[in-house]
Amino acid sequence: MVVSAVIAILFQLMAILGALREHLCLVATYAVLNLLGTVASFAEALRTRVMWGEFAWSALVTLLAIAFVRDLVLIRRQASHQYA
Repeated sequence: MVVSAVIAILFQLMAILGALREHLCLVATYAVLNLLGTVASFAEALRTRVMWGEFAWSALVTLLAIAFVRDLVLIRRQASHQYA
């Protein structure tokens, strides 16, 4: 139980640091790992038929993380074209 809590805290810390520093690799890693968690949450919701709220929340957070990664990529492309 303690180990899973520490892993969850480190996982969220990675997302916070990546967002604050606008570090594409950290945010993309968070988005991919969160997508895997969302898929697992969906499978659990299908199996138990009572976990739909958790799945909806996980899907929302995943979509927001993916949108942030997309925005970071677009900002970097614009910056590279500006200096070229």
